Order: sequence, then C-alpha cells, then structure tokens
Amino acid sequence: MFSPDYSSKQLRNFGVYDEVYGDKPQQASMKSWPTHWIHPQDPKGWLQWFERYESGRRTEDDERQIKRWLAFKQRHGAQYKTNPTERRRLALRNWAIDAEKLLK
Repeated sequence: MFSPDYSSKQLRNFGVYDEVYGDKPQQASMKSWPTHWIHPQDPKGWLQWFERYESGRRTEDDERQIKRWLAFKQRHGAQYKTNPTERRRLALRNWAIDAEKLLK
C-alpha cells in the first residue's frame, strides 16, 4: 500500500525540492521527465502531487501517482538491495522511501 517513509515536510528539509526544482545540483533526478508523467494539475511532477495529496487533496490522478510510487519502490528498491549506491539511495529518498529500511 501507499505508505511513504518521509513526509513532504521532511523532503523539503532534506533539500529534495531544491535538487529537483531549484538550482541545487541534482544528485538523483532526471534532467527532464517524459510528458506522460506530468499531469496538468501538478506540472512539477510527483513531489508536487505528493505534497498536495498529503495536505488532503484528492483527485482523479491519485491512483496513477500511487501506482507510479509503488512501481518505483519495487523496481529501484530491488536494484538498491542488489547494488546499494548513493545515487540509488537519493533517488529512493526523492520518492519518500527510506532505502536503509529496504536492507533490513
């Protein structure tokens, strides 16, 4: 089920938003995202959706975003378990997943 390890506030405190949306060096984010990943209501992507979802907003895009999160956790979590690199850890963190929990 959808149960992020970090809140959107924690992600902000970690500097994730500055890495993904700002001018801080991107440590684990793509330079550009495929257009089918972006929904008009959240043009900045998953982090924007997550922050708004966490604040109580519910929309028709929730199911798609939650499926993306679950797929990301499964795929990248398995890769992290096999080869736990810093870049993978940061990518998982960007999706509110604590990579160290995956190793336990």
